[in-house]
Amino acid sequence: MRRIRMIIGVVLMMLAIAGLIYWEVAGREALLTEPVLAAAKNIPAGKVVTASDFKIIGVLEESRVQGAISPNKIEDIVGRKAKQLIPLNAQVTAGFFKEDLFRIPEGKSVFVIPKEWISMRSSSLRRQDWIAVYPRGSKQAIGIYQVAFVKDEKDVEVEGTKSETTVLSRTSGTATISHVEIIADAESFCQMTSTAESGSGGLLLVQVPEPLR
Repeated sequence: MRRIRMIIGVVLMMLAIAGLIYWEVAGREALLTEPVLAAAKNIPAGKVVTASDFKIIGVLEESRVQGAISPNKIEDIVGRKAKQLIPLNAQVTAGFFKEDLFRIPEGKSVFVIPKEWISMRSSSLRRQDWIAVYPRGSKQAIGIYQVAFVKDEKDVEVEGTKSETTVLSRTSGTATISHVEIIADAESFCQMTSTAESGSGGLLLVQVPEPLR
């Protein structure tokens, strides 16, 4: 009987130690903190986010930012575009993201601006950029358009490296830009065509910030 009591005592002591270890390792966090999504890396502005860009952290109620996203709501933001730089470990809210609208809206299509029409464009121009198109010598833009494709002489997409997240970091490219394809409506493109073929000196493609929606 005495031996049984000793065994029970040892078991209870081990359970108590195990309970203490669990409390210190996980229990305290589970009871006192709430799980929220945080940036698993620095997320640059303009990046279309995936699940791997986030991790789950536990925060005290008083440290949780207003609108912080719970892990079970991650699908609400995956596939959206970051509005701003989100630093590593920062809690994230829905306000940090916007819908990725890189698509062809109703009434628009993809039109080619051939090499012969282009009087000026930056070597840093890339797919999804926004450009204002000006007739050479004019301060009045024909319009602002999103770039669908940037192609070389062989009709292959001109790309940079994944680390080139801003215009000024685009110090290299896979080839020299030949022509540019934009998303526009037929009326705008007809005006562009008339201007380019009128002998006015061609078109200036000027990179501009994404228009506010």
